[in-house]
Amino acid sequence: MPRVAHVPDTLRRIPFRGSDAVASGLLTRRQLDSKVWVRILRDVYRHVDLPETDAVRAQALRAVLPPDGVVRGRTAAWLHGVWQPRPGQVVPLEFARPTTASSTALAGARQRRLEFLPTMLSEVPELPDGCVGDLVEVHDAPTTSVLRTCFELMRDRPLVEAVTVADAFAFAGVLTLPWLSAYVELHRGWPGVRQARMAVELASCRSRSPGESRLRMIVVLGGLPEPIVNVAHYADRGRTMVGIPDLYIRDTPHPVGLEYDGAYHDDSVQRTLDNRRENRFAAELHMSLLRFGATDVRSRYHASLEQIVEATGWRHRQDLLDADFRRTAPGLAW
Repeated sequence: MPRVAHVPDTLRRIPFRGSDAVASGLLTRRQLDSKVWVRILRDVYRHVDLPETDAVRAQALRAVLPPDGVVRGRTAAWLHGVWQPRPGQVVPLEFARPTTASSTALAGARQRRLEFLPTMLSEVPELPDGCVGDLVEVHDAPTTSVLRTCFELMRDRPLVEAVTVADAFAFAGVLTLPWLSAYVELHRGWPGVRQARMAVELASCRSRSPGESRLRMIVVLGGLPEPIVNVAHYADRGRTMVGIPDLYIRDTPHPVGLEYDGAYHDDSVQRTLDNRRENRFAAELHMSLLRFGATDVRSRYHASLEQIVEATGWRHRQDLLDADFRRTAPGLAW
């Protein structure tokens, strides 16, 4: 008969520090490794039946955040509902402290000293209150605002990765690109602002994944016409929807659709559905679909551009700059 996992009542409903639970005798290290506990952050766990709501996320952060710490970076993007770590990875703890704070470091965290200003965007009167200023509170967890979070993340990344960040925030609906553009312009002279400005100009609120954003940048920076992003295509004079290609390049000698295949496309059932859909595009709309994966958009972008140019018959391509497609350090991956 399988052994029932030990679950103290005091740990069922709130996130907790694993080291504290072990030190107090509520759990052993072996019990903490049971599948009944889900690790949210470094040394922070929740019961598997406790939904990971915004409030639970904020509670988890407050358990490890220094008293004068402010959630920033990808951790703030996670708290705002924009970003998720890859499967099997925990949320990184990235926080800032005032420039006057002590230099005490926190193990396993990315710490930065920042100055926070009460930025007032009077030029954009329709801006929600939660976006005015650099700091907000998310369930009592001090956090950089969505605009400051996005701005900081764009400044830290090369151009294509900065665009993926702007796309993600815009698609999540937590800001609009005009708001972000206004915020960036109010920070002229800050380090990295030129990169952030370019990223906003290239961003789209319709890209549904970082892979789609990177693929779109191959097209745009390669000099092809701006692709249409995630728009349905119909047959039978508009009566039957054939599908929604990630990108559609028209205004070329041979219009084509482009698809970014994430990890879930490796599933055999999904692959069968993809093939049927691709056949319908070819048979009913006479449209070719080119498919690309993570390696194609991250390291084989020159070859991917050549394939797209060949398929479209476009004659005015531009060379891609390796600096624009440089990958961020593994510890900063989006």
